[in-house]
Formats: sequence, structure tokens, C-alpha cells
Amino acid sequence: MSTPETNVDQPLLRADQLSFSYGAVCALREVSIVVDTGEAVCVIGPNGAGKSTLARIVGGLARPASGTVRLAGAPLPSRSWKAVTAGVASVLEGRRLFPDLSVRVNLEMGAYSLRLDAAELDRRIERVLALFPALRERIGYRASLLSGGEQQMVAIGRALISEPKLLVLDEPTMGLSPKNSVIVFEALSRLRDEGLALLLIEQNASLALRLSDRGYALRQGQVAHHGTAAQLAEDGLVREIYLGA
Repeated sequence: MSTPETNVDQPLLRADQLSFSYGAVCALREVSIVVDTGEAVCVIGPNGAGKSTLARIVGGLARPASGTVRLAGAPLPSRSWKAVTAGVASVLEGRRLFPDLSVRVNLEMGAYSLRLDAAELDRRIERVLALFPALRERIGYRASLLSGGEQQMVAIGRALISEPKLLVLDEPTMGLSPKNSVIVFEALSRLRDEGLALLLIEQNASLALRLSDRGYALRQGQVAHHGTAAQLAEDGLVREIYLGA
């Protein structure tokens, strides 16, 4: 398959030759990906393919054994809060909310490493509520009282509070009903149309490819296929292995 078309000179995100191991188990082996400004890129693959490890490295939550990650040409910090300041925000698998705190306080935590005045923080929270209207009437509820879909909306909203250049999402539809999966993906589509770059780590390959401009398919810690979303969706081997067709 041909190399995906991209701004190869200086994409928004360039991850080169990333390798990572958990003890004797190799999770990633020389994986390279790029994401351009305003582009949605998905990474698909079965469980154990290395998708979540890649998301953690790009989000500054793990340091690769080898390889580099650069954002707009500059090295990406290997601490998550520094990565947020640089312009990368992550929505991790499992949502990682504070269950006993309110929806509003959970959203405010997205500004923890930033210096925002009250008016600016209110503006950013209002933007999240406009994107996810279901959260408006639950703004004072404890996060533990929300449905799984609403909790995922809070997790995405918290990441958006930092107004990132790149949003990394690890399995955003895991455990969600079909209805809530559609709501989440419609919101992500709006964000992409507004110019936010997305790196989508997703086991639901069919849904991910419908949202994305380009994609990478991982298998046993390596990039097995890459191309435009249309190319991957039409590739016979990708359809057989990743799409169940």
C-alpha cells in the first residue's frame, strides 16, 4: 500500500520508530505515525496490538524505549501535564474521572496545569456544554451518578478544557451503547470539522474509519497496513482481519 499523503515536512505530530516493552513482552516495535493539523487519524487493531501503549506515549504518559515524538517540530515532553501545556490532551481508556466530585469540578481539572482566570474557565466549560448538552443539567451531579456515555462526555470535555492542538482518544466507545457511541462520534466529527486534530485509538475499526481521514492498522506491535481511510476500508486483508468482512 502506498505511503499516506501528508505534510511530511513538518506535520503536527510525528512519531518515529517507537519501541516499547513491558518486561520481556514487546508492545511496540519501530512504529511510526504522523498526524497533520486538522486531520483525524485512527489506529485500529485487535487487543494486544499495542494501540493503548501508543496512546500513552503520544500523551506523555510513557517514555518509549527508543524513538521520538515531536509536536510541530519540537520534542514532546514525556510528562503528561507538560504534554497538555504543549498542546496534547488525552482521553484515556476507562475515563479516569473523580467519581465523588461533580461534573463541573471534573471539567475544571482539565485546567489544572494552566493559568486561567474564572471568566476564561467558564467560557471553556460553556463550550463543552454546547458540545454535550446532556451534561448541562447534570453539571452539579457527582460523576459516579452518570451513565457510561455521560461519563465519557465528561472525560472528553475535561480534555477539551485545555484547548489542545491534538486530542488523543483511547477506545472512546468502549462499553457504550450504540446510541451513546453515535453521540460521541458525532461530537468528535464536529471537533474535526472545527480544525482539531484527532488521534483515535479504536477497536471498532468500522466506526473509526468512517470518522478518519487516514489510518494505521497495528498487528503484534507493528504497523501492518496504513493509508487513507478509504484505502483501508477497501483493502481485502484489512477487511478480513480488522473489519470482520
